[in-house]
Amino acid sequence: EEELNEKIKINELRKLIEKGNDEKKKQRLNLFNYLNEVRIVLQYPFIWFLRAYYPIKVEGTGIKQAIYVMNHTSHLDSATLLRALPIKLRRKIVFAAALDHFFKNRLKANLLKLVFNIYPFSREKNFKQSLRLTGKLLDQGYSIGIYPEGTRSINGKMGSFKTGIGIMALQMGVPIIPVKLEGVYDIMPKGKRFLKKGKARVVFGKPIIFNEGSYLSIAKRLEREIKAL
Repeated sequence: EEELNEKIKINELRKLIEKGNDEKKKQRLNLFNYLNEVRIVLQYPFIWFLRAYYPIKVEGTGIKQAIYVMNHTSHLDSATLLRALPIKLRRKIVFAAALDHFFKNRLKANLLKLVFNIYPFSREKNFKQSLRLTGKLLDQGYSIGIYPEGTRSINGKMGSFKTGIGIMALQMGVPIIPVKLEGVYDIMPKGKRFLKKGKARVVFGKPIIFNEGSYLSIAKRLEREIKAL
């Protein structure tokens, strides 16, 4: 009888712990949802400011969840993609940002996290940790925006993709959408702090699901897909 009472107590304790964990998950989810709404509001002034400098032509569209693979020509690339997405998709996208560049200054990192929803992605070390964090974000229902070249172009032409995008495409289990960004380099190229007026074009390719292939061959195919858009 004492054993039975002890088991009942343990079961009740487990239920309380599970209930507490569920409550914490709900609180975190509510906080994330709240921050997503705040982020949308904070993005509006920036988006309206950019509209004064350059209109964008959008071809194709995004989907509920995907990894958006893009060429990288400017610090305006992520903002340009956000402008091309409807609000319902904009709420649930995060951008992989270079750990060694965007996260050196805590204030700058927190501001960019709040407004553009960036997360740290290592270009050199701790690649596995970056992949784990990417997987967690996908599990939470987020889409990922990533630049497989690893850095901005110095001449506006697309460079070679790192094989890491092949790993993500094959292992993460979500559709990959190739996205071509045109014209953004002329508006704010690498090394420049001020914008010039111009026009930009955002072209969404069709979603691709990779079930086989080497990491290198997948990276090369995504290069070709974007060039063909």
